[in-house]
Amino acid sequence: MRKNSRNGELKKVSSSNYNRVLLTEVLPYEIPILLTNEGFYARSISLANKGLLGAILGPHKETHPFQYKIVKTANSYRTLHLIHPSSQRDFVSFYKTYHSLMCGLTSRSEYSLRAPAEVAAKYYESDNSLRDNSLKDEGTEANVDDGLAVQFKYASSFFLYKKYAFLYKFYDSYEFHRIEKKFKRLLKFDISKCFDNISTKRLAETVKNELYHKEHFSKNNFENKFSLLMEQANFGRNDGLVIGPEFSRIFAEIVLQGIDNKVLQKTLGIRGSFEVRRYVDDYFLFYNDERVGKHVLEEFQSSLEEVKLYLNESKISRHKAPFLTGITMAKKDIQDIFSALFDTFDESKKSVTPDGETPETTDSYADQPEEKITFIKFFKGPSIVANRLIRDIKAVVRSNEIEFENITGYFFTVIKNKIHEVYGYSGGLDDVQQDNVLKFLLVIIDVAFFVYSMDVRVRSTFLISQISILCCRIAKLMKPIYGEEILRKIQDEIIFIIKNRSSDKIASGVEVVNLLIALREISDNHDLISEEDISKFIFNEETKNIKDLNYFQVISVLFYIKNNPTYDQLKSKIKVLALQKISTQRASVYSESAHALLDLVRCPYVDRAFKNRLVARAFELEFGRKPTSSEVKNEYKNMCTADWFVDWSENGIKIERLLQKKELKTPYE
Repeated sequence: MRKNSRNGELKKVSSSNYNRVLLTEVLPYEIPILLTNEGFYARSISLANKGLLGAILGPHKETHPFQYKIVKTANSYRTLHLIHPSSQRDFVSFYKTYHSLMCGLTSRSEYSLRAPAEVAAKYYESDNSLRDNSLKDEGTEANVDDGLAVQFKYASSFFLYKKYAFLYKFYDSYEFHRIEKKFKRLLKFDISKCFDNISTKRLAETVKNELYHKEHFSKNNFENKFSLLMEQANFGRNDGLVIGPEFSRIFAEIVLQGIDNKVLQKTLGIRGSFEVRRYVDDYFLFYNDERVGKHVLEEFQSSLEEVKLYLNESKISRHKAPFLTGITMAKKDIQDIFSALFDTFDESKKSVTPDGETPETTDSYADQPEEKITFIKFFKGPSIVANRLIRDIKAVVRSNEIEFENITGYFFTVIKNKIHEVYGYSGGLDDVQQDNVLKFLLVIIDVAFFVYSMDVRVRSTFLISQISILCCRIAKLMKPIYGEEILRKIQDEIIFIIKNRSSDKIASGVEVVNLLIALREISDNHDLISEEDISKFIFNEETKNIKDLNYFQVISVLFYIKNNPTYDQLKSKIKVLALQKISTQRASVYSESAHALLDLVRCPYVDRAFKNRLVARAFELEFGRKPTSSEVKNEYKNMCTADWFVDWSENGIKIERLLQKKELKTPYE
């Protein structure tokens, strides 16, 4: 297997390892950094099938997902689902049996831009965490469009996807430009609350037909099994899908491809006078004649309504060629802003490779041309440069009539890439160069945290966390006089946000708990914020007044406060409320209770007596009687031998690795 010493190597996936479904298909993207399923995956081969653990993880039952909200835009939220561990396990055997058929059923539409193409055969193992420099916006985690079947380490996806890894790649593609040459009008529309409104009954009607479905309702076939698993994971509901897991996207894709083909058949007579492309539930209709555009739109509207799906009337938009949106223009403007900034770099040192090595000492660089290191030459102070950049970015947003959330993914990726470049050459710099790097990072940190404050969503928190940690890595390569100022700047920016932002009363808090986790990573175990600041930031209450919490808040706050007695009151409150939740929601049914119980029993920051109470209460609720002391001991032993969903280990590079893993997955669009 060929290896690239700078970037890593390709490795084969074990074709018989279907347990990797637990790593790729069942978790939403928008969860705390700490939540990985890696422990659950490692345990899945030899899990106990009796006692309390057996009851919790027993297969083929209706379970209640943990339902939570995230910030979607400045004025809206999205509901997501973390399904029960037992339901997650059920999908392993389903994928094992039906993976080929799933690919076949998602390859029937010529309109689709994103669909499983084949089971991934390889993954990519990087040799440097946080080294992915591709310009990613929102999108999918793998593609085969470039002719290279790649699956990433940390399990980005079970399948490879066609055609485009990210929606912006379609806009930049030869296919899009060919269509643009032929058609001068574009109509964009999407489905209103698509996943909320898809009935599980629609799968069989799509795969076969409605009459067949009614006559073979109880048959043990693909469509009925898939529908049943979807319902069991959603507490028996058949109206709407759990939102977040990748398998829900696949379910929806099969249904929507059925709609695609129905419209295609109805419009065969005018084929050639329009083109349609669909990315999940976003449609792109290209045409020249307004009558054709109206007719095709009506056919989609009619076919969707037959399965109780409806267009989002407020988001129908019409465009004329050239098809440039405000978002596209804004990204170009941001690129120009950064180009002007980076053009002020002073080409001050030649023939130096990353980490201060010379070309002669590194074989992989021996045949490469002489490289130059570039650093900003500031004619004004960093704060003046940062203020001007912030002003220019605000002007871009306003002049293109967009919102900050439309450009933050691109913006942060440009910044991250440039910091990677600086990090690669930070090992052997003289004082003048280190001073220039310091000024550069002070500008970038200022601007990045301003943009983040305008768009505090889950993905933007992941990205600002990556940028912060990478800046800290650069700081540690520099002399203390420079490095310590960088560290202080990052810490001050994060603490400012924590102290001046109360928690959102509607959202679950995933947006902000990840910032707390990142602060723990860059603070070297120094406690930089008070108990009351954490309570306000995470719970929007004083510690003594906290009355409710969720699983995400429990694991994230415990990870930050650890065993520091400064936070004893907050830890006591968390323990009381967590015990209350586990005492009232059966862990065999409720996903939140199951996750909280298993992770708390393993958590190193709560005492054994508390863990015993958790086990005893869960046992009593499950079996209707109090357990004996030996039963509690045995159940605890079964649960605590290894991590479950959270990696509690004290590992200095863990958060970086988990953030890299996040870069390989996709937000839920």
